[in-house]
Parts: sequence; structure tokens; C-alpha cells
Amino acid sequence: MYKDLIEYISVGTPLTAEHYLGHPQGAAYGLTSPPGRYNDDRLRPKTAIEGLFLTGADIATSGVPGVFASGIFCASAILNKNMTSVLLELDKKHYGDAAVQ
Repeated sequence: MYKDLIEYISVGTPLTAEHYLGHPQGAAYGLTSPPGRYNDDRLRPKTAIEGLFLTGADIATSGVPGVFASGIFCASAILNKNMTSVLLELDKKHYGDAAVQ
């Protein structure tokens, strides 16, 4: 039905990203993302160095949503407060219950 609307298709794999972009192991953003990576205690906002906090795609998950989430996680660690809950409450206050669904 919509095939006549498609002008171009580009397909890539981790091997494509490694070859053309030079990304180690084909990672699209930052570190590779095997499941075990998310259990690595070094990839957390709070570090062993007092006053040093980390943020970015490697703290949460890849891409822009991961960077956004890691910013919230980092702010939570710095303020010692669940900023996800704070943001959800602000969203609810400004947009009502329908926005949270």
C-alpha cells in the first residue's frame, strides 16, 4: 500500500557503525550495550570521589532519552531526592492526570 511512497531505505548494523564510524564494537552511542553493562556499578551518577558525579548516555542508556534520564538520575544523586517523582508531580500539576498516562 505504501511501498510507492518509499524513495530510499538505508540499513545498518553494528558492523556498519564500526566500519564507517569507527565506533568500537559497533556501539551507536558511547559504550556497547550488552545486558550485563547495566549492572556495572561504575556506571552510576555517584562516584567514589566525593563531589564527583557522572551523567550522559553511558549512565542510563544510549541516545537522547538516555542522556535525559541520566540527567535526572544525576540530579537525584546530588540532591539526595527522587527527581523523577518531582518531575511527575510538576507534570501532573501543569497538565493534569491525562499527561502522566
